[in-house]
Amino acid sequence: TRGSNLHVLGTMNTADRSIALMDFALRRRFYFHHCGPQLDRVEEIAGIVGLQGGQHTAIRQARAILHEMNARIRLLRDQDHEIGHTYLLEACRSMPDGTQATLDAVGAMFALQVVPLLQESFHGQWPELRVLLGARLIEAVDASPLHNLDINGDSFDDDPRYRFAPHCSDPEKVLAALKAHYRVGDAPTDADGPSE
Repeated sequence: TRGSNLHVLGTMNTADRSIALMDFALRRRFYFHHCGPQLDRVEEIAGIVGLQGGQHTAIRQARAILHEMNARIRLLRDQDHEIGHTYLLEACRSMPDGTQATLDAVGAMFALQVVPLLQESFHGQWPELRVLLGARLIEAVDASPLHNLDINGDSFDDDPRYRFAPHCSDPEKVLAALKAHYRVGDAPTDADGPSE
């Protein structure tokens, strides 16, 4: 037995389906409280409140991108696959170093953490990835040369084919592409066409 003043708290990553059976067993035995992303509180959580100017704008824009991205993830998949606020904490910690450091940190967060996470979560689901990342990061591939090929009785269909853009790991280009895709800041929109 436990004392009345002892409370056991634990965390759980529900997006990891390799522990689905254990997850089910735990849910039968404990109370669960869903703690979703708290994007509006990143500066407070990071302990950096009150900074203004370019640094604040960079964090606000990143927060807007993640907010809309999470809305799309909930529609495409579920709330368990949303991007959490902890990804923004490192960018918040760079705020005292100036606007460029904050922009670099935000770009690196998207290019080196968020895009690879989405690649894994939506592996092979190109239309969904394109909804989340946009045409500048998920490029359509011209597969017409394959249409006349017949290999061992298998022919290629007319389904669209996609690939990750070559600059998917470049923080500056990824940030610019996401700002355009989600219409955040002063970036040109995806309607202006893919950038090189």
